[in-house]
Amino acid sequence: MGGKRRSEQGFATLLTLCMLISLSVCGAESYYKASIENRIVQRRAQGLQAVYAAEAGLELAKAALKENPDWAQGDQLFTQGRVSVEVAAEGGGYWIVATGTMGLAMRKIKVFLELDEGIWIASFYQEIYS
Repeated sequence: MGGKRRSEQGFATLLTLCMLISLSVCGAESYYKASIENRIVQRRAQGLQAVYAAEAGLELAKAALKENPDWAQGDQLFTQGRVSVEVAAEGGGYWIVATGTMGLAMRKIKVFLELDEGIWIASFYQEIYS
């Protein structure tokens, strides 16, 4: 009778150990999936911030060109990124390429602007993906 009780205790210990291993594997898998999803969300947020930074670069160019029609380029640094603007005059308007960088994300916007009675008119707008 004593041998049967030891056998049952050994089986319970083995069963408990298998349960702990199974739960540990499930927990590790859940952590791994959550970590991947977190990185995806961060990259998506950085991409949106880079687009907003490029749009801010367009606004920077508009303000600078109103003050100085010969303005050709500029940079603006942020805590986590930067915006770079290049301007080329053509036929009474300006080609503007604004590049926003936030973390690992970079977005470019190309616009053709003309100033009409003090109001900027965009006749071309393109997001450039590279």
